[in-house]
Amino acid sequence: MCIRDRVSTQSTWGIQYQLFIIMPPKKKEKSEPNVTIPEGDPVAGKKIFEGECSACHALEGDAKTAAAPPLGKLFGRAAGATGFKYSKAMAGSGIVWSDKHLWEFLKAPGKYVPGLKMSYPGLAGEKDRADLIAYIADS
Repeated sequence: MCIRDRVSTQSTWGIQYQLFIIMPPKKKEKSEPNVTIPEGDPVAGKKIFEGECSACHALEGDAKTAAAPPLGKLFGRAAGATGFKYSKAMAGSGIVWSDKHLWEFLKAPGKYVPGLKMSYPGLAGEKDRADLIAYIADS
Protein backbone atom coordinates (compact mmCIF):
# COMPACT_ATOMS: atom_id res chain seq x y z
CA MET A 1 0.00 0.00 0.00
CA CYS A 2 1.14 3.53 -0.63
CA ILE A 3 -0.16 6.82 0.67
CA ARG A 4 -1.41 8.82 -2.27
CA ASP A 5 -2.63 11.97 -0.49
CA ARG A 6 -2.76 13.43 2.94
CA VAL A 7 -5.46 15.96 3.62
CA SER A 8 -5.45 18.22 6.67
CA THR A 9 -8.71 19.80 7.62
CA GLN A 10 -10.54 21.29 10.55
CA SER A 11 -14.02 20.36 11.69
CA THR A 12 -16.77 22.85 12.47
CA TRP A 13 -16.01 22.29 16.19
CA GLY A 14 -12.38 23.38 15.81
CA ILE A 15 -10.91 19.88 15.92
CA GLN A 16 -8.05 19.46 13.49
CA TYR A 17 -7.60 16.06 11.87
CA GLN A 18 -5.79 14.45 8.95
CA LEU A 19 -7.20 12.05 6.40
CA PHE A 20 -4.93 9.66 4.55
CA ILE A 21 -5.99 8.28 1.19
CA ILE A 22 -4.32 4.91 0.80
CA MET A 23 -4.11 3.28 -2.60
CA PRO A 24 -2.53 -0.02 -3.56
CA PRO A 25 0.71 0.36 -5.51
CA LYS A 26 0.29 0.48 -9.26
CA LYS A 27 1.20 -2.66 -11.17
CA LYS A 28 4.32 -2.24 -13.19
CA GLU A 29 3.46 -2.49 -16.87
CA LYS A 30 5.40 -5.20 -18.67
CA SER A 31 7.47 -3.61 -21.42
CA GLU A 32 6.57 -4.51 -24.96
CA PRO A 33 8.84 -7.09 -26.61
CA ASN A 34 11.18 -5.85 -29.30
CA VAL A 35 9.87 -8.03 -32.13
CA THR A 36 8.67 -7.51 -35.67
CA ILE A 37 5.34 -9.12 -36.50
CA PRO A 38 4.96 -10.32 -40.09
CA GLU A 39 1.75 -9.37 -41.85
CA GLY A 40 -0.92 -11.97 -41.25
CA ASP A 41 -4.01 -13.14 -43.10
CA PRO A 42 -7.16 -12.75 -40.96
CA VAL A 43 -9.06 -15.33 -43.05
CA ALA A 44 -6.40 -17.94 -42.32
CA GLY A 45 -6.31 -16.69 -38.72
CA LYS A 46 -10.01 -17.42 -38.32
CA LYS A 47 -9.37 -21.07 -39.22
CA ILE A 48 -6.54 -21.23 -36.67
CA PHE A 49 -8.78 -19.60 -34.04
CA GLU A 50 -11.52 -22.14 -34.71
CA GLY A 51 -9.09 -25.06 -34.53
CA GLU A 52 -6.84 -23.93 -31.69
CA CYS A 53 -8.72 -21.42 -29.52
CA SER A 54 -12.49 -21.68 -29.84
CA ALA A 55 -12.85 -24.71 -27.56
CA CYS A 56 -12.25 -22.30 -24.68
CA HIS A 57 -12.24 -18.74 -26.06
CA ALA A 58 -14.81 -16.69 -27.92
CA LEU A 59 -14.54 -13.19 -29.34
CA GLU A 60 -17.53 -11.95 -27.33
CA GLY A 61 -19.50 -13.12 -24.34
CA ASP A 62 -19.82 -12.94 -20.59
CA ALA A 63 -16.32 -13.27 -19.16
CA LYS A 64 -17.72 -14.25 -15.73
CA THR A 65 -19.36 -17.43 -17.02
CA ALA A 66 -16.98 -18.34 -19.86
CA ALA A 67 -14.39 -21.12 -19.83
CA ALA A 68 -11.79 -18.51 -20.85
CA PRO A 69 -11.82 -14.74 -21.35
CA PRO A 70 -13.21 -13.31 -24.58
CA LEU A 71 -10.55 -12.20 -27.06
CA GLY A 72 -12.51 -9.59 -29.02
CA LYS A 73 -11.17 -6.04 -28.64
CA LEU A 74 -8.10 -7.49 -26.91
CA PHE A 75 -5.50 -4.92 -27.92
CA GLY A 76 -5.10 -2.08 -25.45
CA ARG A 77 -6.74 -4.08 -22.65
CA ALA A 78 -4.79 -4.93 -19.51
CA ALA A 79 -4.35 -8.63 -18.82
CA GLY A 80 -6.83 -9.64 -16.14
CA ALA A 81 -9.20 -6.74 -16.85
CA THR A 82 -12.39 -8.63 -17.72
CA GLY A 83 -14.74 -10.33 -15.25
CA PHE A 84 -13.04 -13.69 -15.84
CA LYS A 85 -11.34 -15.30 -12.80
CA TYR A 86 -7.70 -15.05 -13.88
CA SER A 87 -4.72 -16.67 -12.23
CA LYS A 88 -2.68 -14.41 -9.99
CA ALA A 89 0.12 -14.74 -12.51
CA MET A 90 -1.95 -13.34 -15.39
CA ALA A 91 -3.70 -10.69 -13.31
CA GLY A 92 -0.35 -9.47 -11.99
CA SER A 93 1.58 -9.81 -15.24
CA GLY A 94 1.49 -6.10 -16.12
CA ILE A 95 0.69 -6.91 -19.74
CA VAL A 96 -1.33 -4.43 -21.75
CA TRP A 97 -2.20 -6.52 -24.80
CA SER A 98 -0.63 -5.57 -28.11
CA ASP A 99 0.31 -7.55 -31.19
CA LYS A 100 3.88 -7.81 -29.85
CA HIS A 101 2.85 -9.18 -26.45
CA LEU A 102 0.45 -11.61 -28.11
CA TRP A 103 3.19 -12.72 -30.54
CA GLU A 104 5.46 -13.76 -27.68
CA PHE A 105 2.63 -15.09 -25.52
CA LEU A 106 1.29 -17.38 -28.26
CA LYS A 107 4.74 -18.90 -28.80
CA ALA A 108 4.87 -20.29 -25.24
CA PRO A 109 2.16 -18.96 -22.91
CA GLY A 110 3.48 -20.64 -19.76
CA LYS A 111 6.97 -19.25 -20.31
CA TYR A 112 5.73 -15.74 -21.08
CA VAL A 113 3.54 -15.71 -17.96
CA PRO A 114 4.93 -18.23 -15.45
CA GLY A 115 2.18 -19.62 -13.21
CA LEU A 116 -0.51 -19.25 -15.89
CA LYS A 117 -3.58 -21.52 -15.51
CA MET A 118 -4.08 -21.89 -19.27
CA SER A 119 -2.72 -25.26 -20.36
CA TYR A 120 -2.20 -24.41 -24.05
CA PRO A 121 1.38 -25.32 -25.09
CA GLY A 122 1.72 -22.59 -27.72
CA LEU A 123 1.72 -21.96 -31.44
CA ALA A 124 5.24 -22.35 -32.80
CA GLY A 125 4.71 -21.41 -36.45
CA GLU A 126 5.37 -17.75 -37.17
CA LYS A 127 2.89 -17.61 -40.05
CA ASP A 128 0.18 -19.18 -37.90
CA ARG A 129 0.81 -16.69 -35.09
CA ALA A 130 0.77 -13.76 -37.52
CA ASP A 131 -2.49 -14.98 -39.07
CA LEU A 132 -4.12 -15.50 -35.67
CA ILE A 133 -3.03 -12.05 -34.49
CA ALA A 134 -4.44 -10.50 -37.68
CA TYR A 135 -7.77 -12.23 -37.03
CA ILE A 136 -7.93 -11.12 -33.39
CA ALA A 137 -6.94 -7.56 -34.39
CA ASP A 138 -9.81 -7.45 -36.90
CA SER A 139 -12.34 -8.69 -34.35
